Order: sequence, then C-alpha cells, then structure tokens
Amino acid sequence: MRSPILAGELIHLSRSPRTWALRAGLAVFLASAAAIAWPWSGEASGFQVRGQALFQIFFWSEFVAGFVLIPAMVAPAIAWERERATLDLLSVAPVTDFDIVAGKLVANGALTAATLAAGLPVGVASLLLGGTTPLLLLTTTIGLMLHGFFAASISILMSASSDRAGTATGLALVTLIMFSALSAVLGMFAMAAVGGFAGKSWAFPAFSLLCPWSVAIRDSFMARSVTWIDRGLAWGAHLAEAAGALAIASTVLRNARSPRSRGGLALPPRKDSPSIPMAFFARPAAPANAMVPVTLAQPASGPPRPPAVAPPSPAFAPWRNSRLPISGNPVYWKDRAFDDSPARQVLTVFAAIVCGGSLAANGLYWVISLAASGAAPPAAGHFLLTFDLLIAIILTIGAGASTLGPERDQGTLPILLATGLPAREILRGKVLASLRSISPALAVALLHAAFAAVTLGRFGPLAAAAFLAGLVVPFTLACAASLAVGRPQRAAAAAAGSLFVLWAVPSLAALPFRGSAPLLTSLNPFGIILRSVSAASDGSMAKPHLLASLIFLAASAAIAAASLAGAVSALEARVRR
Repeated sequence: MRSPILAGELIHLSRSPRTWALRAGLAVFLASAAAIAWPWSGEASGFQVRGQALFQIFFWSEFVAGFVLIPAMVAPAIAWERERATLDLLSVAPVTDFDIVAGKLVANGALTAATLAAGLPVGVASLLLGGTTPLLLLTTTIGLMLHGFFAASISILMSASSDRAGTATGLALVTLIMFSALSAVLGMFAMAAVGGFAGKSWAFPAFSLLCPWSVAIRDSFMARSVTWIDRGLAWGAHLAEAAGALAIASTVLRNARSPRSRGGLALPPRKDSPSIPMAFFARPAAPANAMVPVTLAQPASGPPRPPAVAPPSPAFAPWRNSRLPISGNPVYWKDRAFDDSPARQVLTVFAAIVCGGSLAANGLYWVISLAASGAAPPAAGHFLLTFDLLIAIILTIGAGASTLGPERDQGTLPILLATGLPAREILRGKVLASLRSISPALAVALLHAAFAAVTLGRFGPLAAAAFLAGLVVPFTLACAASLAVGRPQRAAAAAAGSLFVLWAVPSLAALPFRGSAPLLTSLNPFGIILRSVSAASDGSMAKPHLLASLIFLAASAAIAAASLAGAVSALEARVRR
C-alpha cells in the first residue's frame, strides 16, 4: 500500500479482538431478528408483510448501529496517538497532515463498514420476500453509506481536536445528535418558507438539502414523495459536509502540533504530577506563640525523662484545616474536590448547550404557534425531547461507569473499603459526586422534560416520567457494571449493551407483529415520549400503549433498585473479605 498510515492501521486494527467481537455480536443479533420475522409458516400471503418487517429491521439496525459504532471506532484514532504521546513522532514521518487524517479515517472506517456489512443479507432477504424493490434497497444502502461517511468525518474531526479518546468519542456522539436535531428543525422551517414562496414542489428538496439523513429514512418507509432531486441533494450535502470536516481536521491537526515537532522530536508531556496534589494536605506553619515539642536534657543517671510534648494545636489536624472543609460524606467530598476528568466537563458543557438550544427551539415553536392560532398549540415540537434524552443517556452512562470503575482499575478500592465507611455510604458518595459532575446538562434536560409535562396536557406527566426513567435506568446499570467490570470503558459498553437488550430488542422483535403486539413496541422511553406527543395531538391514547407505559415505568423502578442493591451487596461482600 502507498500510505504507511493506512497499512499500519489496518494491520493493527484487524488483529484487535474488539473488531471480531463486534462483528460476531452484530451478526448474531441480526440473524436472531431475521429468524423472528421470517415466514416459517410458508404462507405466500404473509411473504410481503414479513419482507417489509425484515427491511425495517435491516435499515434501523444499520442506522442505529452505525450511529453508535462509527464514533466509538473512528473517534479514538488520533486522540489515542496524542494520549500516548506518539502524535509528534507520527508528525515527523514523511506524510502530510491530510495523509494522517485520511489514513486513520479510511482504516477505521473500512473495518466499521465491514462490521456493518453483516446486515446486508437481511436486506437481500427482504428483497427476495417482496418487502422492497431493488431500487429502494440500492438507494437506502447508498444513503446509509454516505451518512456513515459523514459520521466518520465528524468523528475524525473530534479526534483531531481532543486530547483523550473518551473525550473524542463523546464529542462525536453529541455533535452528531446536535446536527441531527438542528438540521431537522432548520429543514422544517426551510420547508415551510420555501413551500410558501416557491410552491410545494420545492418544499421537500429544501428539507432534503438541510436534513440529508431524512431521505434514507423516507426511502426505508417507501415514501412516494422521495424524488431523485431529493436524493441527489441529500447525497451531495453529505459529501460536502464530510469534505469540509476532513479539511478542518487536517487544519486542526497541523495547528495543534507541538512547536518543537517542526524542528525535531517533541518530548512527551510530563506525567509525574500527581492527580491529587498532596501538598494540599500539608500542615500550615505553626504560629509564633504555639507550643512545640521540647526534649529536655537527660540527666547523667536515672531513668530517662519523657519529652514534654505540647498539646496538639487544632491547626495541625488536617480535618480541621479551613482549606479542607470535609463535611457529610467524605467520599463525595473527595470526588467533588479532586475531579480530574476534564473530558466529562467538556462533554457536560457541550451537552448543556445542545439541550439548551433544543429547549429554546421547542419553546419558541410553542410560543409562535400559540400566538398564531390563539388556541392550544401543536405538540409536534416536543419530539426534540428525544434528542435531549439521548444526550443525557450518554452522559449518565459515562458518569455511572466512572463511579467505582476507576477505583478498581487503579487498585484503590481496597484502600477505600479499609476506611471503615459503610458500603452504602461509599456508593452514595460516588453516585452524588458523579451526578454533580454532569448536573448542568441534567438540569437543562430535566427543565425540558418539565416544560413538556406542563404543555403536553394530560399526557405530559407520562412523557416526563418516561424521560426520568430513561435517565435512572442507564445510570444505575452503569454503576453496577462499574463495580462488576472494572474499567470505565468496559462498564459503559456493558451498560449500553444491557439497554439495547432491554429497550431495542423487544421493539425490533415486535416489528413483524406490529398490529397485534403494541405492548412490546412501547417498552422504551423514546416510544413512550413519541406516543405521548402523538396522543396530545390526537386527544387520546390506546389502552395497550398506556398499559405498556405503566409496565415500563414499574420495570424501570425495579431495575434501578435491583442495580443499586446489587452494587451495595457486592461492596459489602468485598468488605467481608
């Protein structure tokens, strides 16, 4: 291969066990979903319905998996080099900055595409059953590929802009969510404006240009309103946005290079500074009139006289130091005072801005609609609550995975358990400190949920309760996984996988039986919120969906309580050892 960066990355990544585990996991899931939807009865009348269900499974599995896997696999590419202090060594190689960015992107993107290709047999099976047409399968696949290319370009841009792999991954996820939400809002406004001035025939092309990812979704539902003009504008927008992200990534990488790397190899950053400044615990200097230990002269004979030691001054007790205001739970105080996770702080601020923009857009839409109609405003703008929920879930999983995981990973959990604090107090301090670290973004997201609870009528409290359950369950699962797994990255992956099994698998399994199994399709917070928004517009909600929502809330409370109780029991078992 001509590019040494591409060759080295492909050799390194192809040997990674994680790549093969992801391929196998996605293939097993898609095979299981296809087996559920497959027409085993052999009745020809059900072939087309089951084929359409298979096509929906293919599209949404690829769309959601790509939305999550692409940032997780591509975003750490350059950030890992900077984190291991090898980026300066890579920069002095005879390659350009664009070669580094393109090599990392192509290598990681190729392996991600090979992983996602496991879903193509499901799409072909839907074609054989008559669930779609060859043209729709081709256009949907092209739309998924271009959307994945755009997501990979945004991920590599965040990787070039971040110092840590976790920061890059989180920023890539939040950026993609923010882009999806803002492009949908701008597309709706543009569609209304262009449709009013140029006619309805240009409304959907304007929406496709500003919200290109929506064209693939409309193709998956076989919407007849999708034209080749819509597809061309959407595909061109994806390519232009991806090219701009790659150009910015090359510029950021060139500007972020160490100044010494242009004249020679740059030394790696110093890592000898402690994470907790021990000088902070130093005792203050004794005052001039303080009593100090004095050793008296010993007599020539007789028993030795003990030294006269002055009583300890309150200033010498570190827990009475005015600079160490320890009160309440000491674990919470320690994690709050010495929070050394700048990645979480950056993601929290970024998420708070995104959630604030979503709340402002929803509120503005509500006020304008109320002023224009004078009656009850439409509830369509509340669908933005699902984007805030997705962002908050990412934050809560990261915060929950970092409660006890770093203590196990660094070997400090036995020291923490040796302090004599009850396991319940240790976990409570960790949980409170983790929630406090993401409190700005959580406050804005919960404010949006409260706004929905007030303005959605009688279905508002149900949507707000589902939103709250969608935050509590991921956080508690991540807390339990952090103690069971250890490393925060693995704990976050375990919590995300558990959520996928709890929320996505029932909905995907119910796709072939959509008419007879509404209970399964409502067992997740996103479905409950969207159904509440739809019910607020229609004025009623079907009883099976309402029953499913109540079951989901009760099950969420049980899962959260069981996760926390399991974590406390596991900690107590470690204390008894």
